[in-house]
Amino acid sequence: MKKILLFLLIFIFSGARAQWINSLTVSPANPTTDDLIYVFADCDFTAGSCDQHTQGFSIAGNNIGAWALHCVGMLTVICPYTDTFALGTLPAGIYTFTFQLDQGSLPSPCTPGIVPGPSASFSFTVTFPTSVQQHSVDGMFSFFPNPAEEKITIINKTHEQMPLKIFDVAGKIIMEKILSAGSDELYVRDLKPGIYFLECGNSRFKFIRQ
Repeated sequence: MKKILLFLLIFIFSGARAQWINSLTVSPANPTTDDLIYVFADCDFTAGSCDQHTQGFSIAGNNIGAWALHCVGMLTVICPYTDTFALGTLPAGIYTFTFQLDQGSLPSPCTPGIVPGPSASFSFTVTFPTSVQQHSVDGMFSFFPNPAEEKITIINKTHEQMPLKIFDVAGKIIMEKILSAGSDELYVRDLKPGIYFLECGNSRFKFIRQ
C-alpha cells in the first residue's frame, strides 16, 4: 500500500503539474521598424524551481511561433517566470505571436509531460517611424536632419567646445570628436544604416543613419 501511495505521489509531482500563461506583452508598446522588439511571456508553475528551461522562436512571414520548455522541481510553491524573446527589428506590418508553454521534471534537459501545456497568442503592429527633421535637447543642442544620410549639422548653444561621442545600440563608442561652439558638422556617411546615440556633454539623444 505504501509503495502504491509513493508511486502516486511521484506521478502527481512529475506529470500532473499545471502551468499557465498570465500574459504576453510586446516592448516597446508601439514598435516601429527602427526598434529592437521584445516579447515577454509571463508564466506561473505550481512547483519550483522553474528557471531551468530551453526556448526558441521562428518567424514565417507575419507569423511568429515561440515555445518554452521548463524543467520543474519538487518544491511545492508557485513559481513565476518570464520568458523573454528578442525578435530584433521587423518590417512594418501586423504580426501574430503564438506561444506554446510546456514543462517537464528536473534534472535538465527534461522532456515534456504527456499532456501538452497551454498556448496563447496575440497580435501587434509595427509601423514606420515618424521622420523628425530637427531635435533639441535641454535647449543646449539641436541637430538636423534626422534621419541623416551624409552629415548632421549640430548647433552648440553652450558657447563652449564640448566632447562629442557616437554610440551604437550595443553601447560601443564608434566615433569621438570635439564639438565646436556654435555650428559644427558631423559626417555619418561611413556609418552603417541603423540607430545610433549621440552624446554631447551630459546629454544623449538618438539619431537614425538612413
